[in-house]
Amino acid sequence: MSRWIASLSLLTLLSCASSGPPAPPLAHPIVWVQKDFEEKGGILAVVGTLTLTISPEGEGESTCKRQLFTDVDRRGWLSNEERWALHTKIEAWVAAAGKPEAPGAKSHGTLTYGDLKVGWEKGASLAPELAALLEQLKEITFSLNTYRKRG
Repeated sequence: MSRWIASLSLLTLLSCASSGPPAPPLAHPIVWVQKDFEEKGGILAVVGTLTLTISPEGEGESTCKRQLFTDVDRRGWLSNEERWALHTKIEAWVAAAGKPEAPGAKSHGTLTYGDLKVGWEKGASLAPELAALLEQLKEITFSLNTYRKRG
């Protein structure tokens, strides 16, 4: 019995040590809206409007309103590694962004973080920091668990 308890304690310590220090909370929720978001899988790619929201504590929730077939809702907590990567990319984007112009009414995509809101047209060339942040958000979207499909 004591061997089993010792093994369990060792596994617990190893799992805590491997995850590193906890990621700091975000200063604000971050919201990404993207039209024509493409989700590959199955026979055909599915296209729709994605809305991803991540709370300062690291809870992510997304909805993809699809043009055809079924809408997909996802939810879950970000891992510590995802939170660190997101925090780093947000800091780089905020530092480089300055005060961009408000997005237009016909924006293809928007990103909101506190008072900072940017938009872009389809096919626009994005700043490297914004492109890296959007790629991170896309990875997070696919890491969340699907909890509801509506059609």
